[in-house]
Amino acid sequence: MDSNAALLRALPLHGTARALAVGAVGCGAGQRCRLWAVRGHRVYGVDTDPDRIAQARRLAAGLDPAIVFDLARAQALPWPSRSMDLCLVHGSLLSARDWPACLAELARVLRPGGALMLHTGSWDDGSGAMARLGLASGRDSPLAFKHAAN
Repeated sequence: MDSNAALLRALPLHGTARALAVGAVGCGAGQRCRLWAVRGHRVYGVDTDPDRIAQARRLAAGLDPAIVFDLARAQALPWPSRSMDLCLVHGSLLSARDWPACLAELARVLRPGGALMLHTGSWDDGSGAMARLGLASGRDSPLAFKHAAN
C-alpha cells in the first residue's frame, strides 16, 4: 500500500480542494517532497546535508507549485508555528541526539488537527534508538499521529 496515499486519506482535509502545507524533515534529495508537490500540495523540505539540499533543488526545478528546500535541523525548523497540515519524518529522527526537542519542534509547527508521520522503515540498527522513541522495530512501519488542538 502507498503510505502517502493512505495518510492523505486519513487526514481530516481529505477530499477538500485545499492544498495541504507539507513539511518533510530529513528530506534528502526530495523524492517524497516531489510526490506530494505533484499532487498540488505546498511542500517544504529540510535536511542537514547541503549537498542533498542542492540535489533536491535541482531535481525539483520547474515543479509547480515550487518546493522550498532549506538547510535546517529537526530541533530548529524554519517554519512558523502552526503552519503545517502534515509533517513527514522518514528515519531522520532516529539519528537525532535530542529527539524530544525534535518532537517538540514538530508539534510547534503542526496546525491543530494536523498529522505527523514517522516512518521508521527497517532502519533499526540495534542502537536502541527506536526503543527510546517508544517505537516497535519492523520492516516498513509508518506511524501517524494526529495533533490535537491546544
